[in-house]
Amino acid sequence: LSTFDGTRDVFSGVFPHLGLLVSGGNTVLFHMTEDRSIEVVAETMDDAAGEALDKGAKLLGIAYPGGAELEKRAIGGNASAFTFPRAFPNRREMRFSFSGLKTSILYTLNKMSDEEIRTGYTDLCSSYQTAAMEQLVAKTRHALDMENFASLGLSGGVANNKLLRSMLGEMAEERGISFLAAEPHHTGDNAAMIAFAAHVDEMGAGKSESELLTFQPSLRVDQVV
Repeated sequence: LSTFDGTRDVFSGVFPHLGLLVSGGNTVLFHMTEDRSIEVVAETMDDAAGEALDKGAKLLGIAYPGGAELEKRAIGGNASAFTFPRAFPNRREMRFSFSGLKTSILYTLNKMSDEEIRTGYTDLCSSYQTAAMEQLVAKTRHALDMENFASLGLSGGVANNKLLRSMLGEMAEERGISFLAAEPHHTGDNAAMIAFAAHVDEMGAGKSESELLTFQPSLRVDQVV
């Protein structure tokens, strides 16, 4: 819901909706219907995309968490200079996997001299970032092929990545569907996203007694909406 702006007619014409939630703890594609029910379409089988970006950035000498800084250092780099894996590239298997990506950059760096790393640094950052984003985009494309969705949404901390926003935005435009990307101030903090979702969801806002709530941080997105 953090992809919606909260206006009265915000939900008009956006369902069925395909959402991509990408953060340091989650990588989930989900199908949302008009009654706000959610079905998980795909999720990571190991590391989340944001976690892989942060850990890859750390291996590249960027302070943890470093996903956002990795994006900055990738600017101007050659995304094809280094080959990093995209899990299940030729299959429509609806799962994400980023552990191999993280391992791959470790092996790559171990084989390089300090001078090679220095001269190829920007290309390393760009190639690594692009590998992560292309996997996200490929699985999203497969999901869009499975059903006639009216809109595509992007949320979570990694939603601020300009490359990912651009790639998904272009995909939505090509298909003639709406692209709903959460604003940066709605993606960086979990509590802020939950509060905003309650604000825009008239079906649920204000109807729960807060003192009766229990908290289970590990719940999946389809278990809490």
